[in-house]
Amino acid sequence: LLDDSGKIIWTNIAFEKVVHKEKGYRKSITSIFPSITKDRLPGTVGEEEVELNVDYASCNFVAKMKKISLKEMAENSDIISAKDYDGIYFVKSDEVMDVRELLIIKLKDNQSSDDAIKKIEKRIKDKQTLFEGYAPEQSAMLKNYVLKQKAGFIFYCVLEENETAVSAFNKTL
Repeated sequence: LLDDSGKIIWTNIAFEKVVHKEKGYRKSITSIFPSITKDRLPGTVGEEEVELNVDYASCNFVAKMKKISLKEMAENSDIISAKDYDGIYFVKSDEVMDVRELLIIKLKDNQSSDDAIKKIEKRIKDKQTLFEGYAPEQSAMLKNYVLKQKAGFIFYCVLEENETAVSAFNKTL
């Protein structure tokens, strides 16, 4: 995962093994692959996806790069519209690479929860797809999410301590 200038901001284990760099290596991708320069990154050449042949340690590789906005994905605004419910409480981390979030929705009288549940499930699936394979801690948290409906409320959380949040929610009803 690179920033717009080509600086490495995250690597997975497989990449670290191939390039013999430890977790936390944060230099430019050019320091590993000199042929991948800033002017050849996606978005700078007018294309959102770029494929380059690169040489490393006497091996030939194909670097497939795609420009994505993690911030936009993390701020997926289609989760819930507050005007559709009697009340909503939503808290999430400001960090782009942090999946922790808590959502409590108070449904209107006789309101179905189907639409909200579908949107939350889509959000979970999208985040699992985004983080799977390169952010194991966040991916593990996402797999342990809690989504439940009780007494006219919908409760959703992705936290290190889901049980504590569920217990607090249950005690308030």
